[in-house]
Amino acid sequence: MPDRPRLHAGCAARSVAAVALGGLALLPILVACGDAPDPAPPGPRPIKMLQVGGQAGGTLAFPGEIRPAQQADMAFEVPGKIVAFPVREGDVVEAGALLARLDPRDYEAELAKRRAQLEKTKTDLARYQTLFEKDVSPLMEVERARRNYEATRADFQQAQKAVEDAELRAPFSGVVARKLVEDFANVQAKQAVLILQDASSLEIRASIPERDFARVEPGLSLEERNRRARPRVEISALGDRSFAARITEFSTTADPATRTYEARFAFAVPPDVNVLPGMTARVVLETTDAAQPPHGLRIPIQAVVSDPDGTSFVWVVDPETLAVARAPVSLGALRGGEVEITQGLAPGQIVAISGVHELRDGTVVRRFER
Repeated sequence: MPDRPRLHAGCAARSVAAVALGGLALLPILVACGDAPDPAPPGPRPIKMLQVGGQAGGTLAFPGEIRPAQQADMAFEVPGKIVAFPVREGDVVEAGALLARLDPRDYEAELAKRRAQLEKTKTDLARYQTLFEKDVSPLMEVERARRNYEATRADFQQAQKAVEDAELRAPFSGVVARKLVEDFANVQAKQAVLILQDASSLEIRASIPERDFARVEPGLSLEERNRRARPRVEISALGDRSFAARITEFSTTADPATRTYEARFAFAVPPDVNVLPGMTARVVLETTDAAQPPHGLRIPIQAVVSDPDGTSFVWVVDPETLAVARAPVSLGALRGGEVEITQGLAPGQIVAISGVHELRDGTVVRRFER
C-alpha cells in the first residue's frame, strides 16, 4: 500500500472540516496543506572559548585586578566644612589643581593671632638683646626671650600650615575616579573625600603561590626575568586579546594569610579599547622549566559542569569541526575565579567557557564575538 503524505496537525484538522462540508471543499484545502518544509537546522551556537595552557604547556596564569599606576585617597589634614568642590567624577586634572577647599576663616583667624604673638616676642627678644649689650639686663632674660620667640614662631608656622591644608590640591596629574563625600559636607582630618587615579599607565597585581614562586630562578635582574617570562595581560572583557606587560617588582615575603607572593606587572593603555582600573584580568607567564612536574592546568570555574552524581566535566571543542565533546576532569585547588584541572585536559585543548549548560555532545559552536 503506497505511503500517504503526512499532514501537519493544523492541516489535518482543516481536512476533517472540509470532509464535513462536502467533497468540493476538500481539494483546495488539501492543495493548500501540502507537506511543509522541514525547519532549517540551527546555526552554530556562539560561545566563549579558551585554549588552555599551564605549566605542562610552558605557561603559568594568575588572576588579578587592573589598577592604575598611581592612586591616592585624597584627604584634608585638618577638619572643617567643604565650601568649594569644583571637580566632578571623570574630570582630568593637572598636578597642583584645586580639588576641594574648606572654610578657612577659623584657621585664618588663628594665623593672625599667632602672627601678632610672633611679632611681640620678636620685639621682646630684640629689646632684651639690646639691654644685655648695655649691661642693663642679664643674659638669662635674653635666653628666656629667645625661647619665647622660638615657641611662638613654631605656633605661627603650624597655624600657617593649617591655612594651607584647608585647600586640597592634586599631587599628580590624573582623573577624579570617585567623590566620596557630598558638597558642603563636614569632614574630619584624614577622612578621604575623593579618589585620584593616574591611569596613563596600568598595572595588574597577581598573587603567586609558593610552589610556583619556588620555581623562579634566583639572582636574575628584572630585565632578564622579563626576557624569559615574556609576561602578557589578558583582560576578561576583551576575550582573546592580550597585551605585552613587564614585571616591575615582586615581594620576597609571603602573605601570612594566603602564603602567596605579590608581583606587579605594568602594561600600556591600549589605544583602541576602554580599559579601566577595577577590571578583572590575568597575567600569563612563559616557563621553560620542563623538568618540574606539572601541577595542572587552570581554567575559569564557570567552564566546569557537574552531573547529579557529582562527576565534573568540561566541553572540549574540536578545532576542525567545532563540535563539542564531553571530557570528564578532576579538579584541584580553586584560586580566585580559576580552578586547577589535575586530570582530563591537555595543554592546547580548547574548552567552552560560556553557555556550558546549553551544550550537548556534538553541538557545533562558533566563537562569540561582540
